Amino acid sequence: MHQDVLLLEKDILGTLEYLVGRPLLTEFAWIELLEHERTKKTEDMVLYLCKLSLFDPEFIPIPSDVVARSIVAAARLALRLPPRPIITSGVRYEVVWQVLFRLFRRLEQPPTRLFIQYGHPANSFIALILHQCLHISDSP
Repeated sequence: MHQDVLLLEKDILGTLEYLVGRPLLTEFAWIELLEHERTKKTEDMVLYLCKLSLFDPEFIPIPSDVVARSIVAAARLALRLPPRPIITSGVRYEVVWQVLFRLFRRLEQPPTRLFIQYGHPANSFIALILHQCLHISDSP
């Protein structure tokens, strides 16, 4: 019975294109950003990537701080900011790469509503910037 309820909830959330998951993810991401990196554009980028990670159930078992570090690293890469180490003691290298890989795969097909919201000038065209970064190698 309990399993049926969980499956029903997952089906409802999937229909709504939303997955409840990480209440502290953005807080960890804000800690990872350096003070001088806290611009509107970087905050929009990090927020978009945090929201995008909520749509993937494979992020749920991964600690929020690891997901946040990976998100900030991806944002730095996309915005051409200097990289910072994301591997710390207690964090396995494979887990960080798994998060980055899943995140970039998710960016290939973001939820339409989220893509439209973050492709808007009010959100610094972040979805379009990331789309361009991912497809830069596709151009002749």
